[in-house]
Amino acid sequence: MTPRQIAMLLALAALWGASFLFMRVAVPEFGPIVLADARVALAGVVLLGYATVVGTRPALRVRWRDYLLLGSVNAALPFSLLAAAQLEIEASLAAVLNAMAPLFGALVAAVWLGERVTHAAKAGLVLGVIGVGLVVGLSPFDIDLPFVLAVVACLGAAFAYGVGANLVRVRFTGEPPLAIAIGQQLAAAVVLLPLVPAVPVRATPGAVDVACVLALALGSTGIAYLLYFRLLRELGATGGMTVIFVVPVFGVLWGALFLDERIHLGTVVGGTAILLSVWLITRFRAPAAPARPSSEFPPGRVAAGEAD
Repeated sequence: MTPRQIAMLLALAALWGASFLFMRVAVPEFGPIVLADARVALAGVVLLGYATVVGTRPALRVRWRDYLLLGSVNAALPFSLLAAAQLEIEASLAAVLNAMAPLFGALVAAVWLGERVTHAAKAGLVLGVIGVGLVVGLSPFDIDLPFVLAVVACLGAAFAYGVGANLVRVRFTGEPPLAIAIGQQLAAAVVLLPLVPAVPVRATPGAVDVACVLALALGSTGIAYLLYFRLLRELGATGGMTVIFVVPVFGVLWGALFLDERIHLGTVVGGTAILLSVWLITRFRAPAAPARPSSEFPPGRVAAGEAD
């Protein structure tokens, strides 16, 4: 990995880690649905503009049903859950819990695609559960119902990412990653729009709140995807796997620097256990078995290396 590639990887991890900071600041005013919808709509428009400029504008209408499904599972649902969770919990805690996504992805692949679970992966799954227990159990906060629901929302978002990653493998083989990102973001914006009247803006946003939404959409989603695509082209799946381990570090760092969040023992110990579990699963993952036909999710086209 060259110094330029390392710099790109760190920039990507910093942008994705900062998304938790931006959500934590903006969600009390915008609310989770408006915030998530603004994020995907702005990011989708920016990515579509970029694709138009470079001459790779995708034909989204051909596969609009697939994109609606992907946008719902891999963007609208997890973005909304993470934003709602951060009405109750710190950005650093949300960032650490979100690292469970690869574990859920492995579970979904085993059940849905028949992928064999190695002994190392089984150990990783157990370690991941222990890590979540440590993060929550050693937390200095009151473990009341709102706190528990927020933790469940973070884990639900991670599970949605796990489903979404496998949906990409099944439905989007050969589809350009940029096309997938554009279709996913724009479809998510369409899915969330009808929910805005039911969960409107909570308070009048200030300048900082608006700046955080713009940074979340343009930086942590739009620019981050472009960096991710470049890393995938240059490093393959290695780049995608490596950034997984760095994002929670930046999530905790930004929370401590800009939100005065304390770095708790549970965050460090539990987060380390979760990242070790992710390493076990991704490092010793068995080759996928051929996908079994399903009336609900028939095997289709896949794209490698999708992450959000």
